[in-house]
Amino acid sequence: MRLLATKIMMTALLATTAATALKAQFINPTWILRAGVLPSVPIGDFATKESAKLGVGAHASWHYFIFRDLAVGGATGLHWVNSRNSSLPNFDSLSRSNFYIVPVLASVQYHHIEKHDDILTPDLFAGMDLGPYLFFQNTTITERVVNPTTLESVEVSEKRNDLSINFGIAPHVGVSTMFTTNIGIYLEAKAHLTFGSQTRFLLAPSAGLVVRY
Repeated sequence: MRLLATKIMMTALLATTAATALKAQFINPTWILRAGVLPSVPIGDFATKESAKLGVGAHASWHYFIFRDLAVGGATGLHWVNSRNSSLPNFDSLSRSNFYIVPVLASVQYHHIEKHDDILTPDLFAGMDLGPYLFFQNTTITERVVNPTTLESVEVSEKRNDLSINFGIAPHVGVSTMFTTNIGIYLEAKAHLTFGSQTRFLLAPSAGLVVRY
């Protein structure tokens, strides 16, 4: 009987130790929401062949910590850039395009953090987003032609709207700091790379507000 009682006590002690270790790895449910504004910087062929210029954008993401330092969630936003192409110096043909890029991405992040309730302590993080990107392209093509009746040069415009969906990835690194238990700010550098008929590369550093609960 004494041996049985000893075995039961040892089993209970091991179970308690395992539960404590597991609790140290898992944390209470914690969500982090980020939202901010950013410049959208076309790189590579997007900037040269498509003549895309510096644009603006907005970013939003939400993550849930499944472990103390590992979070999963999603990210989205909107990037706007435009372009201007002239086929000839004398304006025989001119096209203007507006690109609207909307990522809808799954996200995973690793956080270098000791305690989630620390105030004024930098939280360094790195992660990867991946998923579909929606590309809306509005293009106006203006051509200068000669009216056969009056022999005068006139401009003729044509508008085109295109929508495409491409797969892409977005590695990112950043840091956030909480001013209170629930409110803070963040800085993040993210690179969007999409694949399809055209490969587009976009840099998007952002800054904004963090809400944690």
